[in-house]
Amino acid sequence: MQPQESTTADFKLKRAQKHRLQILITSTASYGLDSLWLALLASQSIISFFIPLGYFALALLASAVFIALHLSQVNLKFSDPHMTQAQVIMGYGLQLLFLYLAPQAAPLFLIGIFVVSAFSVLTMSVKEFSASWLIVSVILGLIVFLNADSLALPAATPLQQFCLWGSFITAWARFIFLSSWTNKLRDKLNSKNQQLKESLEQIEYLASIDHLTQTMNRRSFMALADYEHQRARRSQKEYSILVMDLDHFKTINDRYGHLIGDEVLKTFSLLVKETIRITDSLGRYGGEEFVLLLPETGTTGGIILAERIRQKVAEQDWSLSAKDLQVTVSIGVATCAQSEELKDLISRGDNALYKAKQLGRNQCVKADYPDESLHSDSPEASKTLSDLFSSTF
Repeated sequence: MQPQESTTADFKLKRAQKHRLQILITSTASYGLDSLWLALLASQSIISFFIPLGYFALALLASAVFIALHLSQVNLKFSDPHMTQAQVIMGYGLQLLFLYLAPQAAPLFLIGIFVVSAFSVLTMSVKEFSASWLIVSVILGLIVFLNADSLALPAATPLQQFCLWGSFITAWARFIFLSSWTNKLRDKLNSKNQQLKESLEQIEYLASIDHLTQTMNRRSFMALADYEHQRARRSQKEYSILVMDLDHFKTINDRYGHLIGDEVLKTFSLLVKETIRITDSLGRYGGEEFVLLLPETGTTGGIILAERIRQKVAEQDWSLSAKDLQVTVSIGVATCAQSEELKDLISRGDNALYKAKQLGRNQCVKADYPDESLHSDSPEASKTLSDLFSSTF
């Protein structure tokens, strides 16, 4: 682990431990508040003073054990560093034990069970919560059955009424606090999920582009081209591709260096992006070869755009990058036939690009359709798009 990663991990661990200690202190204070209400009932002779003393002593002892485990970091050895299940078992056990020993104060212990349940919701799974609910329900039923005659609401005097009212509203306040805490945790989780989503989107974006030219890389371009191919087949609409290759690019790299070569690739990409529609997609197919996807574009539209790109590249002042630098591009144009596979379309575009290079480069060549009867070596089939562009307009 790198030093920076180690420092970050230590910081996160300390923050998590601090948060767990706050939970333990809050839990201890909650039991202290319960002891106070029990002491008020004891002052009215509803229950013995041994009940609040015993309740507080056991709660304090259990809390001290949990805090000691936390401060010694023994809790980090457990699968759940919060020790939630152990705290919940202790909480339920404490309420049920004193409900059996002091049934006269039953409402306070029933409220206590409610508070422990609210606390357990924070971290326990539905399965764990359901199991604890079932066990506590059975034990509670037995205690009620055994102490049915002693169960009563302590509300005979104003102080008893105040104690009953106070224990309820303070339990309600604790429940609201725990609910608010849950909401904060949920909001924090939602925020983390949103950050994760944005990070994944960023990773996906970075994995889909060519970092040098900021165009689609081969993998992402092929995925988009396959989608467009299927869409065009369903809608029975045409689409075209342009397969483009910068002429003598290896010579440019050898003569001017790879940094200039990179500048040429970036400038070429910008020139193409300035020329195409927002619905068109440019991808770097490899090295100095680029592919342009033109949705809902037939042969004529592909011819016009290809020639426009060729002219724009040829007329660009490349001397701004390097003295005497000149760059041209050869382009193969292919329009998809209805029964054609994507790989065959790209192959035809690549063959048309090869013809353009054979014919002297710096020109565009239209690919033959699969069902055309013309041979590749016939004069009409080898006609460049520069000638077709001129004759069309």
